[in-house]
Amino acid sequence: MNVTGSNLGPWHVPTIVGTFVLANLPRVDVVTYQGRHVPALMAAGAALPTVAPDLQAVGAWTGPRLRGFGLLRCAPAARRASIEALTLLAPHESSTSGDAAGPLQLETAEAMLQRLAGCAAAQGRPILAARLWEDSPFTSAFTANGYSSAAIEHEYERSPGPVSAAPDIDGLRPQEAPDAWDVMQLYRATTPAAVQRAEARTMEEMEQLPPRSSGLWRWLNDVAIERHVVADEHGLVAWLELRVDAGERHRLTLMLHPRGHHQARALLHWALWRLGAAAPRAVRIQVREPQSPIGSALDALGFTHASSHALMVKDVAVTAAAQVRGVVLDGAPG
Repeated sequence: MNVTGSNLGPWHVPTIVGTFVLANLPRVDVVTYQGRHVPALMAAGAALPTVAPDLQAVGAWTGPRLRGFGLLRCAPAARRASIEALTLLAPHESSTSGDAAGPLQLETAEAMLQRLAGCAAAQGRPILAARLWEDSPFTSAFTANGYSSAAIEHEYERSPGPVSAAPDIDGLRPQEAPDAWDVMQLYRATTPAAVQRAEARTMEEMEQLPPRSSGLWRWLNDVAIERHVVADEHGLVAWLELRVDAGERHRLTLMLHPRGHHQARALLHWALWRLGAAAPRAVRIQVREPQSPIGSALDALGFTHASSHALMVKDVAVTAAAQVRGVVLDGAPG
């Protein structure tokens, strides 16, 4: 069956909502959306001009029937683009996202991956990343389209519950703009090279919090973010990012220099206390090495393993730019 991909526009909104919201047909979440709202509604919003300026929606079709949709995020300060959601209609005989992919689903996924790569190239983003369930049946579709695995990432979650008073931590303070260079050096020192390539972080991302959204988009997707650092006489020891109520749960990120390994539990305890003061929600954190000091501290604080993902990355500057007529990619590798 011939599957074609296209960008989604305002005229597609009734089809998106009718197929993936009102009809509520069985579906496969190849890349699971991590936001607080229904991904199909986010796709419908991204199809409308000015509603979601950082998001672009694409669809896959067999004739007039919409078979799936994808969401691409191109944050203003980032060099990378990221696939935020990739959702397909399930095979007729299945009703859950855990069933094996059928030939039509694989063809649909490949059509959208090709379209998403073209969109990333058109936005001048040389890196395209996605988080795929570990051992996903769609891994072959990604590798066939030039993706490779940069790392396996493990998510841990702590259920809502009381947290005792936060400990005093010497050197802990809110991040300030002049800290950006030191935060970037900490990132480079604690992050594997393959992950750095996939995330393609920029100094601008480290300098400031993401800008608060406005209007309807703020209501749909806004998340309160805090960043804190810990410094000693040798420089930064730790960096904490707290995302308050990011979906159905809070999320936190901790970068920790080897000099600060002994502070892992205290910093995570402080983060739990801070997030718990905002609202009683589950808290999630992502780690790449469960046996690290951070992983050990998570066990002691009541976190349990929730899921594992493969961080997939693709260079799009060369392979996708040729598909986009008249586009020049600034800063693309030669």
